[in-house]
Amino acid sequence: MSTKKNELLEAAHVYLDRHWTIIPCKLTKEADGKVSKRPLIPWKQFQERMPSHDEIDEWFKRWPDCHIGLVTGSVSGVIVVDLDVGYDPKDLEKLKLPKTLKSKTPSGGCHIFLRHPHGEKIKTVAGFRKKIDIRGDGGFVVIAPSTYPDGRKYEWKNDRRIAKAPDALV
Repeated sequence: MSTKKNELLEAAHVYLDRHWTIIPCKLTKEADGKVSKRPLIPWKQFQERMPSHDEIDEWFKRWPDCHIGLVTGSVSGVIVVDLDVGYDPKDLEKLKLPKTLKSKTPSGGCHIFLRHPHGEKIKTVAGFRKKIDIRGDGGFVVIAPSTYPDGRKYEWKNDRRIAKAPDALV
């Protein structure tokens, strides 16, 4: 197994140990130049339960080129504010987000990780604001150390603790 795949497999196990529900994903460059991200498994069950370490090992055996998707929502205890290139910083300021864990996406965007409020249902909303999506219950994001087909990487921008989601967002 290549070093890159060992890195992905190791990261998948670390995330599971953090109680993050992960799924295997395929990243494909489309004709329009955008990258599609799709789960390699039927993943509805993982919106309610975590996989086992054995399941993760099986996924990486079956799809040695897979990448890591984080299932957002109450199952992982995480909400992600997904910023695409070109978002309006004023729209982001209105959310009054605390300092928290962030990652850089290969397209130049950013994922901002917030703690899912216990007992609440947070919907996944594409187009929450222009170029800003919310990934809550029923959603997922691809995370580091996954890479685009052209080699650009998802990378952690910091190692902060995940902060509480502000009331304005919830």
